[in-house]
Amino acid sequence: MPQIEYETAGAEAIDLIAPMWEQLNAYQAVCCKDFGDAFKGRTIDSRKKRWIASGVNGLRVRLVKSDGVLVGYCLSFIDDGMNGTLESLFVDDSMRGKGIGLALAKDSLDWFASKGTKTENLEVTAGNDNARAFYDKLGFRPFKTTMRLKK
Repeated sequence: MPQIEYETAGAEAIDLIAPMWEQLNAYQAVCCKDFGDAFKGRTIDSRKKRWIASGVNGLRVRLVKSDGVLVGYCLSFIDDGMNGTLESLFVDDSMRGKGIGLALAKDSLDWFASKGTKTENLEVTAGNDNARAFYDKLGFRPFKTTMRLKK
């Protein structure tokens, strides 16, 4: 049985998670049938700048390793209004179904609670029904829906 380890890091770990973030970004492009092209121009560098700028009250990267190999992460931040955002969560296909994603999400929620956030938010890409069902189980509910004109 593999040994699962969790580590907490900050913005310095964003470069470590880049390959997994790129997999997640590509998956979202497939899920979002109407606007998949919107994901094709994204880069980790542009997102990194936005995450760091947004996380003025904290930015946290929770890393997951299996036998020393990075297999997942969760990136969360707290903005200037004390709103917590679970920004990005990924678990490698080989490790899914083992409770790792749930542990990462709950850890972020616990971190938000310890910091006294006013709200806890996340975004789910249209068409990513698996993510939607996962976050529903944690108590997240739709707050608003952003619509975009398809051209």
